[in-house]
Amino acid sequence: MSKTIIWGHRGAGFRDIENSMSSFKKAVKIGVDGIKTEAQLTNDGEIILQFYPFA
Repeated sequence: MSKTIIWGHRGAGFRDIENSMSSFKKAVKIGVDGIKTEAQLTNDGEIILQFYPFA
């Protein structure tokens, strides 16, 4: 039997602010197997965690 993998989508967004360090830490604390997030590259070369494209 295969193991079900539990992902924390944007951390534990249902318990904290999505894509924040505190949300990621809460997801790990509640026992997720991994965390899924989205990264965007800004026009000036910075990497940010954000789902929607920015203008």
